[in-house]
Amino acid sequence: MTPHAEDEHGKSRISTAMPDDEDFLPTNRRDLTRIDSVCDRFEAALREQREPAIEDYLEEVPSPFQKALLEELLSIEVAFRKED
Repeated sequence: MTPHAEDEHGKSRISTAMPDDEDFLPTNRRDLTRIDSVCDRFEAALREQREPAIEDYLEEVPSPFQKALLEELLSIEVAFRKED
């Protein structure tokens, strides 16, 4: 999955690349929006230097989507750490 990206307006959005296991990627807008919202809050916490725990954020989505969310959160954290 590609890293968390921003659209042309600077709004963050999740990637649309398919992971290796397509069964774990949400296909409806509600679930994608939910994952995007969790990613936004995680990224905000990193920027506020709160050192968020990824596992706390994983609990916010149904278990079938936790793998996709984990990939997104890890890519956000790696990108953030590279910025520092």
